[in-house]
Amino acid sequence: MSADGLSKTSETFRGASNSLEKRIEDITIKNADGSLTQTQTSFAGTSAVQTGRAVTETSADKLSIVTKTYFGTNVVPSEISSSVKSADGSRVQTFEKFSPDGTTLIEKSLVETSADGLVQVTKSDANGDGVWNNIARTEKVLNADGSVITKVTNYAGSAEIEANKINYVETNVSGNGLTTTTLSDRDGNGSFDHKTELETQLNTDGSSVRTQTNFAGTDLVQTGKTVTQISDDKLTTVVKQFVGTQANPETIVTTVTQANGDKTETVEQFSPDGQTLIGKTITSITNEGKTQLVQSDANGDLVTDAIERIEIAHNADGSTTTNTTQYKVQLKAQ
Repeated sequence: MSADGLSKTSETFRGASNSLEKRIEDITIKNADGSLTQTQTSFAGTSAVQTGRAVTETSADKLSIVTKTYFGTNVVPSEISSSVKSADGSRVQTFEKFSPDGTTLIEKSLVETSADGLVQVTKSDANGDGVWNNIARTEKVLNADGSVITKVTNYAGSAEIEANKINYVETNVSGNGLTTTTLSDRDGNGSFDHKTELETQLNTDGSSVRTQTNFAGTDLVQTGKTVTQISDDKLTTVVKQFVGTQANPETIVTTVTQANGDKTETVEQFSPDGQTLIGKTITSITNEGKTQLVQSDANGDLVTDAIERIEIAHNADGSTTTNTTQYKVQLKAQ
């Protein structure tokens, strides 16, 4: 590094041979108008072949930053990114990607952000023909009660008009962050066709209950619900999945983790109305995940029908050996 800190060189060497693998030269020039020009040049191999170059120009007021990236020794950039901040605080960011020789524009994107950061519009030109193919508008509303509403609208084409609307998503997060409601118009026809309600309950004993309820269709009919219970020590998790508005779960998955890392997962399957057990599997995972014992009750009669033991060995050469043994449980006549 130079005494003024404006010039730095870093080198990476390979193994015991001490041969040069990579070198990066970083030079910053302070221009007369107060702007800065930083050039980073990369070289590879013992012959120090130039692999690329990045030139970043920063205006004196730091409001404009433009970075041009060059492939190899090309004099035309393969990528150009810029960020320009206006006096009112709004910002425009642009990214352009060119063919490796820098002659043909491949794609371009532009992001406009309001001064308060609450409105952002992203435009994309996916094929570099100079026409925007997609526009995404994100708007945030900060309410007095601390809740936040985020509205995201996606458009096809170059104009934000109703005819171009692809979809719309509105998310409402409560002030304490424990309740999130998401409404979606997945086909952009102006009507919500999907809704998700996510509620987190923090209990006084340190445990928590997270409930996600899903709705679908033009009438937003409840299609299912998932309730996740987590113990205070985070070692026990119970996940219950419900169909429609059923009061009884169709699936219950209980995971218990021991202090030594051993884990037991119990999966119970019930009939759609949640009344009848139709299957149960208990999987015990021990020995740092190298041993698994799976006990299966195929018909829900609370009798183990089959046992499977899986042992995984990591060999010295880096390979892995997996041995699976299956046992059929024979019931003796009474």
